[in-house]
Amino acid sequence: MLLSAAHAQESARAAGNGGSWSARVGYVVDGDSIWVLPAGGGVRVRLRIDGIDAPEICQAGGAPARAALLALVRGEPLRVSVRAHDRYGRAIASVRRERDGLDVAARMVQDGWAWSDSNGWRRGRYGREEDAARASRSGVFAASAPERPADFRRRHGACPHGPSPATTGAAPAGLSGPWRLQYLETIGTRLT
Repeated sequence: MLLSAAHAQESARAAGNGGSWSARVGYVVDGDSIWVLPAGGGVRVRLRIDGIDAPEICQAGGAPARAALLALVRGEPLRVSVRAHDRYGRAIASVRRERDGLDVAARMVQDGWAWSDSNGWRRGRYGREEDAARASRSGVFAASAPERPADFRRRHGACPHGPSPATTGAAPAGLSGPWRLQYLETIGTRLT
C-alpha cells in the first residue's frame, strides 16, 4: 500500500511539473485526449496531446480519429512528457511509444487524423506532416473542405461527454456492444 501511494505521488508530481514518465493508456477520449495510468501504479492522468488538434468526437472524422489514436497506443508502454496544463485541467503532453520512439502526435497528423496546432500566422510544429496528409488526401483531408476543430467548436460548442473513467473506474455509461468491448480492452479488463 505504501509503494502504491509513493507511485501516486510521483505520477502526480510528474504530471504537475513537466516531468517525463512511463504510462499506459487507460482510455482514449478522442483523437487528441487520453487518460493514462502511470507505470507501477498511481493516479490516472488526463492528457491532451501537445501540438495537434483532432476532430471533436461528434464532428465528421471524430470517431475515426479516435480509432486511429487507439490503434497507435493500445497496449503500448508510453513515454509522457508534460509541458503545461490547459484550462480544462488536462496535462498538455508529448506522447511517444517507448518501444520505437514513435511521436504519436506526428503520426496522427501524418495520417490525416489531426491538424498541426497553429498560432495565428505561425505554423505548428507538425506543419510538414499536415502538408503531406493534405497532399495525399489522408484521413479528414479526404473531404473537400474539412472543418478545423477550433472552427467546429466555435460554431457548435463542445461535444457532450458522459462520465469519464476517472470518476467511475468503469466503462462509461451508455457504452455497449463493440464500444464497451473496445473500452474494456483498452484498460486491460478481460471479459469472462
